[in-house]
Amino acid sequence: MSQLTAEVLAQAEEAAKAELKAEGKPEQIWDRILPGKMERFISDNTTLDQEQCLLDQNFIKDEKKTVAEYVKTLGDVSVVNFSRVSLG
Repeated sequence: MSQLTAEVLAQAEEAAKAELKAEGKPEQIWDRILPGKMERFISDNTTLDQEQCLLDQNFIKDEKKTVAEYVKTLGDVSVVNFSRVSLG
C-alpha cells in the first residue's frame, strides 16, 4: 500500500478514464464508475498486504473491517504480539 502514491493513483485514474472513453461511456456517469474502478485497482495491488500483513487482513469476526480498523475502535490499544494459527 505504501507504494500506491498519489502519483500512481492519479495515473491509474487517468488510465480508467481513458478506458471509459474507449468503451464509449458518457462522461456524466464516470463519477459513479470511477470510485469502483479505483477501489478495484487498490484491491488488486494490495493483495500481498492483505495476505501477509496482520493489520491489513480482514477481521475474522467482522470481515467488513480490517484488523487495523477494529483495533482503532478499541481506543488506546496497540498490537504488540500475535500468533499465526493454521487449521489443516
